Amino acid sequence: MWVVISKMLITQNGETEEEEKAPDYLAMHAYPNLKGASKVLEDRNALVKSVYTNEQNYMLYLELPAAEYMNQMKVLNLVLDQHQRKKDLFYNIRVLSSCQFSTERAAFKQLKYVQKLSIPENVKGGGTPAAPTFFNNPQVYFNFDKTKVQNPGSIEKIEVLITYTSDKGADVKLFLLNADTKDRVCSISEAKLVDASLKTSYY
Repeated sequence: MWVVISKMLITQNGETEEEEKAPDYLAMHAYPNLKGASKVLEDRNALVKSVYTNEQNYMLYLELPAAEYMNQMKVLNLVLDQHQRKKDLFYNIRVLSSCQFSTERAAFKQLKYVQKLSIPENVKGGGTPAAPTFFNNPQVYFNFDKTKVQNPGSIEKIEVLITYTSDKGADVKLFLLNADTKDRVCSISEAKLVDASLKTSYY
């Protein structure tokens, strides 16, 4: 199976972006998905992680075992990734396969409840936990209300997706900590991290 990505050249600010000078890098990654047409929330167990490229056209080749992806009806997620996003890109994706296949837009099927949090503006925060401005960083406490869930004892795992938007050029790190109270966190230790693998990840 071939996956072809074609980036569309557009005119911005009266200038045409030239293919060889394009600063935008794209990559297509492939992940196995055991949950059907749902979105992949973790960057783990990728079948293929492509190299980022600024070419106008890019092709990804996949050779999949028919016993798994045809007979067992396994699902594959194709994830388009833009490195250091600077602006919206326009592109099309074509899939060429040696056998018939079906596609569906992945969605957050299990994530039905959404809350948007407002963060105070013009607050001088930021920095690492050792920085003097760190205490001004916004902190949000949340827990799960089992009184609003039918048969909460039958739930084994809760999925939560946290997204945020930052200013251009800003490096942001999100700490997710286990908390016993609603008091602000004054220091961050690895023992309190919900997922210690995120301790060095900046986005």
